[in-house]
Amino acid sequence: MPSPELIIFGCSPFINQVDIPPLLERYDTIGINNFARYYPVDVVFSFDDRIPGHRALHAFVPNYLAKDGEIPYIPVSSDSPLQGWQREKGVVKLGFKHFTVSLAVNWALLKGYKKIYLIGVDHVETVTSFTDFDGTYHPAELTQDAHRGLKQFIYRCAEQCEIYQCNPAVRDFWELPFKDVSDLYAKEEKTPG
Repeated sequence: MPSPELIIFGCSPFINQVDIPPLLERYDTIGINNFARYYPVDVVFSFDDRIPGHRALHAFVPNYLAKDGEIPYIPVSSDSPLQGWQREKGVVKLGFKHFTVSLAVNWALLKGYKKIYLIGVDHVETVTSFTDFDGTYHPAELTQDAHRGLKQFIYRCAEQCEIYQCNPAVRDFWELPFKDVSDLYAKEEKTPG
């Protein structure tokens, strides 16, 4: 059984304002896409490409990218998280709504996490392209509908566990409770196992 609490780290520039190492010691962690190139999270979810040299216990990648040592998943377009573990030819199916973080949240629900903290997961409707915390620019044409669709997916997940937005700059753009990152440092270090 995992710790009841999980941090999902996205890639927004807010990451540069957070002291990451103490959180890695206190919580189970997921890194989304590029985050895992810089920090030793427990689990990686990557949709865009493989993460070479990742140090995570598990790296989840789409079935069409999976290589030895990585766990493939099949993203299933869905407005709600998939319920119960579903597999196709030994590959895990996970609900997906426009962005990688939806896969990670669906997986966390299936694993039984009770609290999920989103750090660096911004998804503001007015943003049509984005730059990661490491300066990587993504010129993708993101739509308001894509951001809204992701949020609706996460709100449906929040019906099954507590999910918190932790970036004060975007808190008013989300219908999730806000948790200041500074409050997360008070937790004792996680016990191995």
